[in-house]
Amino acid sequence: MKRTPKSCGKHGCRNYAEQGYYCNEHQPVRVDNRPDANHRGYGNRWSDFARMYKRQHPVCNRCGYATQVVHHVVPLDEGGEQFDEGNLEALCRECHERHHGRAK
Repeated sequence: MKRTPKSCGKHGCRNYAEQGYYCNEHQPVRVDNRPDANHRGYGNRWSDFARMYKRQHPVCNRCGYATQVVHHVVPLDEGGEQFDEGNLEALCRECHERHHGRAK
Protein backbone atom coordinates (compact mmCIF):
# COMPACT_ATOMS: atom_id res chain seq x y z
CA MET A 1 0.00 0.00 0.00
CA LYS A 2 1.42 3.36 -1.01
CA ARG A 3 1.62 6.01 1.69
CA THR A 4 0.05 9.43 1.37
CA PRO A 5 2.75 12.03 0.54
CA LYS A 6 3.48 14.51 3.31
CA SER A 7 4.73 18.08 3.10
CA CYS A 8 8.49 18.53 2.88
CA GLY A 9 10.21 19.20 6.22
CA LYS A 10 12.14 22.20 4.82
CA HIS A 11 10.65 25.48 6.08
CA GLY A 12 8.69 27.20 3.32
CA CYS A 13 8.89 24.32 0.82
CA ARG A 14 5.56 23.46 -0.78
CA ASN A 15 6.70 20.16 -2.32
CA TYR A 16 5.75 16.75 -1.01
CA ALA A 17 8.07 14.15 0.47
CA GLU A 18 7.56 10.94 -1.49
CA GLN A 19 9.61 9.03 1.06
CA GLY A 20 11.28 10.13 4.26
CA TYR A 21 11.06 13.62 5.70
CA TYR A 22 12.13 15.84 2.77
CA CYS A 23 11.11 16.24 -0.88
CA ASN A 24 13.59 15.14 -3.56
CA GLU A 25 15.06 18.65 -3.81
CA HIS A 26 15.86 18.85 -0.08
CA GLN A 27 16.98 15.28 0.65
CA PRO A 28 20.13 15.40 2.80
CA VAL A 29 23.28 14.00 1.24
CA ARG A 30 25.05 11.52 3.46
CA VAL A 31 28.77 12.17 3.28
CA ASP A 32 30.04 10.06 6.16
CA ASN A 33 30.18 6.37 6.89
CA ARG A 34 29.39 6.53 10.58
CA PRO A 35 27.21 3.87 12.23
CA ASP A 36 23.46 4.30 12.37
CA ALA A 37 21.83 6.15 15.27
CA ASN A 38 21.04 3.02 17.27
CA HIS A 39 24.67 1.93 17.21
CA ARG A 40 25.76 5.41 18.32
CA GLY A 41 23.65 5.18 21.50
CA TYR A 42 20.37 6.67 20.30
CA GLY A 43 18.11 3.69 20.99
CA ASN A 44 14.76 3.38 22.78
CA ARG A 45 15.92 5.00 26.01
CA TRP A 46 17.12 8.09 24.11
CA SER A 47 13.93 8.20 22.01
CA ASP A 48 11.75 8.24 25.14
CA PHE A 49 13.95 10.87 26.79
CA ALA A 50 14.02 13.09 23.68
CA ARG A 51 10.24 12.86 23.30
CA MET A 52 9.82 14.06 26.90
CA TYR A 53 12.39 16.84 26.39
CA LYS A 54 10.61 18.07 23.23
CA ARG A 55 7.31 18.22 25.12
CA GLN A 56 8.97 20.35 27.80
CA HIS A 57 10.75 22.55 25.19
CA PRO A 58 8.29 22.84 22.27
CA VAL A 59 9.99 25.82 20.55
CA CYS A 60 13.35 25.96 18.76
CA ASN A 61 15.89 27.94 20.82
CA ARG A 62 17.18 29.69 17.70
CA CYS A 63 14.25 30.53 15.41
CA GLY A 64 11.00 29.92 17.29
CA TYR A 65 9.64 27.13 15.06
CA ALA A 66 8.49 23.84 16.57
CA THR A 67 11.19 21.67 18.16
CA GLN A 68 12.04 18.63 16.07
CA VAL A 69 15.53 17.70 17.29
CA VAL A 70 17.22 17.47 20.68
CA HIS A 71 20.80 18.63 20.05
CA HIS A 72 23.81 17.87 22.23
CA VAL A 73 25.75 21.11 22.81
CA VAL A 74 28.91 19.16 23.63
CA PRO A 75 28.91 16.11 21.30
CA LEU A 76 28.96 12.70 22.94
CA ASP A 77 32.21 11.77 21.20
CA GLU A 78 33.81 14.86 22.76
CA GLY A 79 32.74 13.96 26.30
CA GLY A 80 29.24 15.44 26.40
CA GLU A 81 26.69 13.71 28.62
CA GLN A 82 23.79 12.17 26.71
CA PHE A 83 21.04 12.64 29.30
CA ASP A 84 22.29 15.85 30.95
CA GLU A 85 19.67 18.53 30.26
CA GLY A 86 22.39 21.18 30.61
CA ASN A 87 24.02 19.67 27.51
CA LEU A 88 20.84 19.74 25.42
CA GLU A 89 19.27 22.30 23.12
CA ALA A 90 15.82 22.17 21.50
CA LEU A 91 16.11 22.88 17.76
CA CYS A 92 13.99 22.67 14.63
CA ARG A 93 15.43 20.40 11.94
CA GLU A 94 16.61 23.31 9.76
CA CYS A 95 18.53 25.01 12.59
CA HIS A 96 20.10 21.66 13.51
CA GLU A 97 21.19 21.04 9.91
CA ARG A 98 22.53 24.60 9.66
CA HIS A 99 24.49 24.13 12.90
CA HIS A 100 26.19 21.06 11.47
CA GLY A 101 26.81 22.70 8.08
CA ARG A 102 24.34 20.51 6.21
CA ALA A 103 21.68 23.13 5.37
CA LYS A 104 20.79 23.64 1.73
